[in-house]
Amino acid sequence: MLDFIIRGDEIFLLELTPRLESGETTLTAEVVRYIAEQPGDWAALMATKTWLWFAIGCILALPFLMIAFGALSGTLDERGFGGANWLSLSYSLWEGFLCISMVITILNWFRRRFDHQGRLAQIMSRTSFAVYIIHPAIIVPLALSLSDIHMNLSLKFLLVAPIAIVLCYLITYGLLKIPIVRTILG
Repeated sequence: MLDFIIRGDEIFLLELTPRLESGETTLTAEVVRYIAEQPGDWAALMATKTWLWFAIGCILALPFLMIAFGALSGTLDERGFGGANWLSLSYSLWEGFLCISMVITILNWFRRRFDHQGRLAQIMSRTSFAVYIIHPAIIVPLALSLSDIHMNLSLKFLLVAPIAIVLCYLITYGLLKIPIVRTILG
């Protein structure tokens, strides 16, 4: 992805953001920092319908972007795959704006629609850190015990993943009933 490196008063255009040296920053990081430092309720700014319309606009812009890339001719322009040119820059900007606006729109939708927790969600929320710590000790033996079963890996994953998730939460919930474990992981 294209980004700009800021070093003192100089700005450099780079195709890939390299490891930054001391005192350097990217233009993207500076824009995010500037927005975060603005007074007011940042969450309220993000809750506006502007981001929804921005996401819709990005989705509607995709056919025009593909035409610019040469989709109608049957071969895509090589410049669109990277480099310091307007096609690569336009795609990078489009992709970045689409991702940011979609994430903010989905977060706002969930915040408005699902602003509550049931009993199961509360229990799972309380045990999530412990599950994160303990899950390898549950999943690895489960995977090893099922390694002799020969079937399509995607199908095996679809069958085993729900079992593994339930096992992780049940075992962790039981372990958190022990006072010393609850003190450490709770």
